[in-house]
Amino acid sequence: MPGCRGDVESGKGAEDDPRVPPEGRVDLLTVDGRPLEDTVSTRAMTAHYTDRTGRPVDGLRELTALAAVDDATARDVVTSALRASAPPWPRG
Repeated sequence: MPGCRGDVESGKGAEDDPRVPPEGRVDLLTVDGRPLEDTVSTRAMTAHYTDRTGRPVDGLRELTALAAVDDATARDVVTSALRASAPPWPRG
């Protein structure tokens, strides 16, 4: 992409792409106008699962265990959070 230098494999950062937050700090990214933390933290994922199912879970370990044994809602919550946490800038 023009103006985007660097990639993960080389260890060089993308410096001048408008999608890259200041200093490349992922904690400054937002998802749907909210801090990334509100989407990808353990707190956020377990709350999202409980909101959708009415069943509380005790942390990410339990949530991912449910996802691994075919709980479609758990799998969707985890997958959605991981997709949202992917950096918006291209590699290479």
